[in-house]
Amino acid sequence: MKVRKLYSIILSIALVIGCFTVGTHPVLANENSYPTENIWEEFKGSTARNFSADSGYDSPISLHSDIVDLILREETVSLEETGRVYFVDILAELTDGTYEPIADMAEWTSDDENIATVYKGKVIAGKMGTTYINVSYQNLSKRINVTVEETIDVAARIEEINNMSSLRMSSSERTSAISIAQEMVNCSWTPTQNLTGWKQNTIFKSGQTVTGIPYSQSPWQKDKAGFLTSMSYSDFYTTYDDVLMQESFLYISPGDALLQVGHTFLAAANTSSVVYVYEQTPPKAQYTSYSYETLADGYFIPFTKN
Repeated sequence: MKVRKLYSIILSIALVIGCFTVGTHPVLANENSYPTENIWEEFKGSTARNFSADSGYDSPISLHSDIVDLILREETVSLEETGRVYFVDILAELTDGTYEPIADMAEWTSDDENIATVYKGKVIAGKMGTTYINVSYQNLSKRINVTVEETIDVAARIEEINNMSSLRMSSSERTSAISIAQEMVNCSWTPTQNLTGWKQNTIFKSGQTVTGIPYSQSPWQKDKAGFLTSMSYSDFYTTYDDVLMQESFLYISPGDALLQVGHTFLAAANTSSVVYVYEQTPPKAQYTSYSYETLADGYFIPFTKN
């Protein structure tokens, strides 16, 4: 759905507080069997991306069929600089021809943790160099070649990007943010034709009054007044491609939050293609950075005061 402007805030302060609470001799699996892109799309966002330390996924589950192979989406990963994050997707191919995501259940190790660390498929760049990430499950294993292109001082990079700008929100800004969120929740509107909701899971039926602005990750989403105005636009009922979600990240400022299922972190700086963040992630709190593509691919939702 297109509704104009940027993705709005809902309780970003609570999210930010939540941000800082938080086999012996395997044989190599076959190298020649890869699922189609449609299979990867089916599991997008459900493999290495749900990595919360409290997710309860540490104990292996019983798959409904024997595993014949492990399938990596890529076997070579290049990370631009220290702190850059990348999610490695892995599926188990079963004897019945189906696939199961196993990133949370597999064992992950790095040959050199100074160059790259890994946790449930989440790879974080260290210093410049090349190493291997190893992943194994049952009696099968795979290796991913990881190259870090540049060693940087991430804190200095963040300071350079922000030019010492303040990360604080004033009391009036917080009050305004809460007021906007309340108006979005309490907004009543009536579609004049059927409106398809997020991921085609909901239909807002023509003529039926709804309370609450529809969920969206479009950069055009507005507050209450802007949303009601947007209902008169000719493209209001037009569905949009998920790739437009990346445009939402353009509006992220220092102090904003990004949320994914079971995980959230605080934005430190934004370069119009990469978001640098403060992140509490295994094994410790640290500076990390995400490309817009990685954020969109992992369904990270931006929450901004703007």
